[in-house]
Amino acid sequence: MRRFLPAPGSNRSLVIQSNAIWLLGRLAPGTKYEARSVSAVLASLSRSSDPRLLEGKLQALGSFTNFPQRVVPVLVTGLTNTAAIDSTLLALQRFGTSATPALYPIALAETGFIRPAELALKKADPIAYERLQVEKASIGQK
Repeated sequence: MRRFLPAPGSNRSLVIQSNAIWLLGRLAPGTKYEARSVSAVLASLSRSSDPRLLEGKLQALGSFTNFPQRVVPVLVTGLTNTAAIDSTLLALQRFGTSATPALYPIALAETGFIRPAELALKKADPIAYERLQVEKASIGQK
């Protein structure tokens, strides 16, 4: 029976990473360590592709609203991951109009039933979303 149980502490490193990223997102914004913390979270995203940590990393990135030029492009890539789309939408919403330059062209090109960039734009910048709707109607997209 023992061979079917997971090894004790097998997820310990995941728990430590998750807690560290969560703390960076909660404590670092607005401090002198914010730039380093953004770099650390971005580096952890590029190093580890563990899907169990992805949502937490995207949520932490959403806290660093002083660095939209570094964070928003990474969050936009999270819109393509169905497991992390809710976290990405919430994070992008915190950036408001700072996210518009990255989201608008993607939302304009989106077609079909599921349009995550359009939804993110609607949440982040309602005025730009209305402009997008007018532009799509003028070119015949819906």
